Amino acid sequence: MAVKELCLTQKQIDCYRTDGFLSPIRIFSKEEASRLRSELECFEAAHGLVMGTPYRNKPHLVMTWVAEVIRNARILDAVESILGPNLLVWGTNFFVKEPYDGTFISLHQDSTYWGLSRPEVLTVWVALSASYRSSGAMKMAPGSHKLEQLPHVDTFEKGNLLTRGQKVEHGVDENDIAWIDLAPGEASIHHVRIIHGSEPNSSSISAKLVGGQSSTVSCSQAAAMALSEPPQAVTSSATSSTCTIYGSWASPLRNCPACLDRAKVSALLIRSVIDPPLFEVEQRKLAACIAGVSGISPFVLW
Repeated sequence: MAVKELCLTQKQIDCYRTDGFLSPIRIFSKEEASRLRSELECFEAAHGLVMGTPYRNKPHLVMTWVAEVIRNARILDAVESILGPNLLVWGTNFFVKEPYDGTFISLHQDSTYWGLSRPEVLTVWVALSASYRSSGAMKMAPGSHKLEQLPHVDTFEKGNLLTRGQKVEHGVDENDIAWIDLAPGEASIHHVRIIHGSEPNSSSISAKLVGGQSSTVSCSQAAAMALSEPPQAVTSSATSSTCTIYGSWASPLRNCPACLDRAKVSALLIRSVIDPPLFEVEQRKLAACIAGVSGISPFVLW
């Protein structure tokens, strides 16, 4: 039996169950984190700041290095300690705050608009650069994951990095807030229902994080995601049930190639931008094929 690289201790698991989050966890060395940050910065040098592109969401579909991050054994071992061995990737995101850019994240529960059947979902955020309170680190309301799904209001506030600017309608005492400080290469894990958010970056450094959402195989897409705009693409694959690259619900993380057909995916994503009508026809064909072959419902990419 292979030796696990980062199985959580019982104390860490108990902490997650009690508080709804666990932090910090060392995933990458500072050198590895620097290399990953360089990958992101190379992309931004060529295409502009990632937060202004469609690839801030589900970047593992088009960036091989992000696809490798979500399959990192240390991340998987930590997640497996909480959710068990049968894991699916639900999505990935970048959250980047440039110095003094004023962006923030209102207090919310991740589960609000995801349309998932049950809250057996967690998010792992990996810091590619230092993420401290001064640079807009996350803040958590410990124990709030034990609450049910709470009502939210859509604010569409300027500077809010959430798609709809959703804000939970539930009082949170700032004195009870826990701040999630992360050094480069460290990670945090949080429950899909914990109330959390972040303040603007008031420092002179750029705060860059990449995150991924994992779920159990018993969790499914029960309803459509609520978006601020109509979806531009559907993630699916007509080849098999192991279609991580297209982001379908069947998405095994271990022992699966990081890239199934990168060129085809890139072509589809580009086509969705330059020729939306043609893409709509193709995405319906892909969706019908997936539903007919494996019974898997594709879900929204953007």
